[in-house]
Amino acid sequence: DYLDPKKLCSSQVSDITEDPDNNLWIATYWGLNRFHRKEKCFSRFTPDPHDPNSLSNKFISSLHVDQFGRFWIGTVGGGLNQFLFKSKTFNHYFESHGLSDNQVYDIAEDRHGNLWISTASGISRLNPKTDQFKNFFNDIEIIDNLLLSQVITHDESIYIGGTNGVVHFKPSDLDKPTKTLPIVFTDIRSANKTIRPINNKI
Repeated sequence: DYLDPKKLCSSQVSDITEDPDNNLWIATYWGLNRFHRKEKCFSRFTPDPHDPNSLSNKFISSLHVDQFGRFWIGTVGGGLNQFLFKSKTFNHYFESHGLSDNQVYDIAEDRHGNLWISTASGISRLNPKTDQFKNFFNDIEIIDNLLLSQVITHDESIYIGGTNGVVHFKPSDLDKPTKTLPIVFTDIRSANKTIRPINNKI
């Protein structure tokens, strides 16, 4: 009975994770569920149009608890959410905040605590300390804009699977400064005639 608030709100489960207090969280296509192991029942979190601090979208694609114990929820259509344990409310991150797309498919974390978010329009990196996004499109050879899953390996390489295969890169390569090439004049013309410099001056 999916109308029972103490039961799983959908049989369509997309992800499962555990928080620092050993609570089990289940993502579904109809909302977020927390499983209470002792009581063997669920509590649920779903969007409430009258509550701006509720879950932004019922279609949940991915869950991630970061190294600092923060709980992140990816939704398909409602961007990225962060669940605040004390208040049981949600912070929201949308395209208007810098996210590359509101359709989020997967979340991974590097050793610096940055979140790498696969979306329908590339990949976004969120620095949770500053709440700043940086989006990558042409910086990496994205084989398909629709990026569905990813993993960060022990050597800090990111492997991303999309609808057209897998691509990988290292985040450190994206932050290398681009080389500035000197400007060299090979010829200067006026009225279609070459101007010759005198004492290195024109």
